[in-house]
Amino acid sequence: MMKGLAEYHLNSVGYRPPEGVPETSKLGQWPKHYTKRCKQMESWMLIAEKQPEDPFSKFYLETIDEFITSGWNTLNELENSYYNEWVEESKREPMLCHQDYGTGNTMLLNDEVWVIDLDTTAYDLPIRDLRKIIIPLMSDSLAWQDEMFDHMLSSYEQVNPLSVEQKKVMYIDMMFPYELYDVARDKFSLQGEVDPLALEEAETFERLKNEKINHYLEQL
Repeated sequence: MMKGLAEYHLNSVGYRPPEGVPETSKLGQWPKHYTKRCKQMESWMLIAEKQPEDPFSKFYLETIDEFITSGWNTLNELENSYYNEWVEESKREPMLCHQDYGTGNTMLLNDEVWVIDLDTTAYDLPIRDLRKIIIPLMSDSLAWQDEMFDHMLSSYEQVNPLSVEQKKVMYIDMMFPYELYDVARDKFSLQGEVDPLALEEAETFERLKNEKINHYLEQL
């Protein structure tokens, strides 16, 4: 699957849709996305404060400050990385990013991976797909599986190697508290019934993830 993703990225370099077909691009949009999410997490504190008896809201207020700070720090790290330069390079020869790559959107036929359901496809950096498939997988297992992480990344790089600077941008992006954000969004924006345990598990995973990613950054 990871080799198939790498081939999808490489084969799409320079692709332009037919005339009249609108283009969707996320290139250069990450800082804006980080800012929006950090501000949302801050605004959800106001909602939580109005629900002092709610276990989810109580735990959110006890822990979220740390992760909001982490989100703003991630934005600062991104702005001081290779990200902006990579974006400008990519705009000259853009690459497609699937944004929903996984077992449900791939088919294996004669040892070839066929990528389907392209309705979310947009121009972006390839590491967006890597983050969106690797981090949720690790989160679902409530652990960080070093061997699986190494296998997935090395399999991808057998087809599309990443430079040290590109990997640094990838690791920085992985540091953003996406999993915790998603759980809080389900509660406060989508107004769903969310078990407080889900927030506790997300918080635990975010700490573990940050520890692992910081280790990878130190090794670059």
